[in-house]
Amino acid sequence: MKCSPWVDELIGEGVKHFLVRVNGSAHNSNRCFWVWRQDDTYDDFSFPKCVRNAPRTQPS
Repeated sequence: MKCSPWVDELIGEGVKHFLVRVNGSAHNSNRCFWVWRQDDTYDDFSFPKCVRNAPRTQPS
């Protein structure tokens, strides 16, 4: 998650847990990744966007 462009908004006060669930209100009812925060707020996020923004390093 630290590579997400929205890391501060996603983490908020801290992460309680992650889950996968159907997002029926958007994305054509696809399964999505969700972050559940310590303050019991939650939001979906894009795992591919996090991976795309990850730094690329060469293996040693």
